[in-house]
Amino acid sequence: MSDSKENVNDGKPTELTFAIGESINGFKLVKKIDEGGFGQVFKVTNDDKTFYAMKLESNFQEGGSAIKLEINVLNQLPKDTVFPKFICGGKKIRFHYLVLELLGDNLKTLKARSVNPEVWSDGTWSRIGIQCLYA
Repeated sequence: MSDSKENVNDGKPTELTFAIGESINGFKLVKKIDEGGFGQVFKVTNDDKTFYAMKLESNFQEGGSAIKLEINVLNQLPKDTVFPKFICGGKKIRFHYLVLELLGDNLKTLKARSVNPEVWSDGTWSRIGIQCLYA
């Protein structure tokens, strides 16, 4: 069970917060990777000391659960694919979660670390596009 906290506004939960070190379904939150409109992504570990990515979103998300749809899509993909490997997912009282294979840094992080984070060269964008096409 999670010790996550939720902020309440007029009796309706508006945001979930999760603490580093907290465990969700046997996975310990190690570091927040990112957050966006649908929820938060954490680096997590389990008993075998392997690192994974865990996506978390509120059950009170307008428009329903994106994670529920993502789990459905990932379960239908062939096992030999360029997508991250689906580990597990589920629903708790206040949130949905999804655990995936942890890949490298996302483009947002790589761009922020680059020499000129404002502009990437045409060559960089071309290499990204080629990798997407080969995927």
